[in-house]
Amino acid sequence: MNGSGDIHSIGLLPDKLKTELALHVNLDTLRKVTIFHECQPEFLHDLVLKMRAYIFTPGDLICRKGEVAREMFIIADGVLEVIG
Repeated sequence: MNGSGDIHSIGLLPDKLKTELALHVNLDTLRKVTIFHECQPEFLHDLVLKMRAYIFTPGDLICRKGEVAREMFIIADGVLEVIG
């Protein structure tokens, strides 16, 4: 992983501003994911606040087959290749 960040890494901004920023940046992306289409807005807001942004470059390994899943990735931009 080359870069990561989350709502808590944006400095000393007030919590309310951090929340509004996270919602503005991530809520539209989350709403595009099929499994979240019928979720309550409150659930989506809570989920947005737990999201972290990662930046991967070509050739980066995200996960391996058979690993225990501890994270879920949403590809907001780019292409992901699954290699078996």
